[in-house]
Amino acid sequence: MTNDASIPPVKRTVIVLDHSSKFLSLSKQHIDFDGGGKKGKGKSSSTSSPVFKSSWTCSIEAAVEYCRIVYDIFPNEYLVSERPFILWS
Repeated sequence: MTNDASIPPVKRTVIVLDHSSKFLSLSKQHIDFDGGGKKGKGKSSSTSSPVFKSSWTCSIEAAVEYCRIVYDIFPNEYLVSERPFILWS
């Protein structure tokens, strides 16, 4: 039997991003072209129609933001590993 106390625990987070047709649908989150939500003097952006992000874009942004937060908290303990998994149907 080995001593389990000498082996450090494995810290892993697996994020699976499915690039199927379901992720082509638009989310309710729009892209702000005004620059931080600030409106210029006398200018109104309500005349243009809003552009919405796809669910795929929101998923990628969430995964990248998660990685950024984890690396800010634990800068030397986590490594990035990308493993593309392609399943052809």
